[in-house]
Amino acid sequence: MRHKALLFLGLFGLLLALAWWRFTPVASLDPPFSEPIPGDPLFHPDLLIQSRSLSQLPRDLLRIPFLSQLLSEDFLFYYQENETRLSLEGTLRRIAYEHHLSWDESLLAHLLDSPAQLALWKNKDGKLKDYLLLLPQGVAARLLQPLAKVAASDRQLQEQGTLTLPDGQTLTLHRLQLQRKSSLYFTTWREQLLISNSPTLLESSAENSRAPALQLFLHHLPQHSLGSSLQLPPLSGKHALTIRTEYLSFGYQHFFPSLQALRFHYDGQQWQTQMLARSPIPAATELWQRVPALPALCLALPVEPARLLELLRPWSDDPQLPSLLTALKPPAALCWYGDSALHTPLLVMPLEQESAAWLPLLGNLFSRAIGSPVPQRDSQKAPPPLQPVVEESCPQGRIWRRMLRSAHGISTPNHPQGHLLATLALCRQTLIFTPDPLLAERALALLEQRYPNVAAQLPAQSAASLLLQPPQLATLLQRTLLESLPPESEKVFRHSVQQRLLPRLSLLENAAPLALHTPQQAKTWENVSWFTY
Repeated sequence: MRHKALLFLGLFGLLLALAWWRFTPVASLDPPFSEPIPGDPLFHPDLLIQSRSLSQLPRDLLRIPFLSQLLSEDFLFYYQENETRLSLEGTLRRIAYEHHLSWDESLLAHLLDSPAQLALWKNKDGKLKDYLLLLPQGVAARLLQPLAKVAASDRQLQEQGTLTLPDGQTLTLHRLQLQRKSSLYFTTWREQLLISNSPTLLESSAENSRAPALQLFLHHLPQHSLGSSLQLPPLSGKHALTIRTEYLSFGYQHFFPSLQALRFHYDGQQWQTQMLARSPIPAATELWQRVPALPALCLALPVEPARLLELLRPWSDDPQLPSLLTALKPPAALCWYGDSALHTPLLVMPLEQESAAWLPLLGNLFSRAIGSPVPQRDSQKAPPPLQPVVEESCPQGRIWRRMLRSAHGISTPNHPQGHLLATLALCRQTLIFTPDPLLAERALALLEQRYPNVAAQLPAQSAASLLLQPPQLATLLQRTLLESLPPESEKVFRHSVQQRLLPRLSLLENAAPLALHTPQQAKTWENVSWFTY
């Protein structure tokens, strides 16, 4: 259930772009580092918010007509009534009262209304939990100077530690305890105030010396944003949200490493979408002719044979494997459908040519990789027996199927509860894989011209790299949410979802299909536009 909830959040994040239509000039990129960027997490946040005023960001997001209908007014007031913010306000009031400080009630609001950068990192559970907030020190001086005077005598405020950097300068980290398990950590560096909920972001130890990386990070703060590894342009408008595709892809980034990040920029009047890629993405015009019609969400993704070879070598040492991967014709399509499930997408990969020598390779690869035993919690318990692989022929190729026992095999019309029917097929120079037998049959029927393709819905010679059908997506998300919340064990949460979330998702049912133009540039932020079809 956790994985599906995370995937839902990722898909919902993509909906933020539904109304961001216009091209705008891209500002010049930050000057590159003179040395290689370290692998330290500080340089590689999963999400970065640049803002002239963080407090105005929720309201400006609701300027998008689509989101103004989808989100309720609770979205505006969530961070006003957030538990951490209320605890911080209460702590600051107590400190001001007990130590006779002349703070007014608007101090925290004034801080959040100043220019800021907020970087977030995902935790082990995939949630964005660790953050680092960067504020101009001049704005925060009203808070820091009084705190420094009372730090030695307050029960909630203490010095966490001091780090000496390689150049001899020191970095002092303070801790402000808000609740029993909640604290804020802050330090100052030149003209910057850094605030975090995780001390590990700004600490170093004898076992894991991060002092050189911290020094490089701090010395580049005046010239670079927190997202220096993403080549971010300076903030020219009011807000910018940058998300790494590695976070949005939920572990599948190794299949398409060319895509680096998405950026949503608000210039004060409307939002625009930008994309950063390591290499150009091939046009998907021919690909959509091999994809079944009416997908809820469909992505055209780059294909990198060298990376695929690295991933598949543990499963096959067949000498034909390199030639098969080289014959793949990018891009590939990864699609979800409204009557399927979030964990059973369809993968379609065209080939430049065909060869009978690849059929034994694919059969052996499918047999070894699909359904391979997962380590048991109880080592004394034998793994469940594997079902046999069923083979059948298709035009110019072959089909392999295997029934799998799976905790994710939710009962749907497509497959029995607790099972998935995985299908791999190579037919008519097209490689198909999916755990949903209904999607497999559609893709195979399309190759025999017995099912419509998505290209028939698009304008002629369309260069779209992302397709979205909001009604289909709403159906998929609604059913998945309810199936992941059984009424017997999740009665309260299920009722809350039915009352609050599902009515909002139902607004998608009347939205027009959307497509995103394929970016054509590499190693630079490129504006991309959306269009209806």
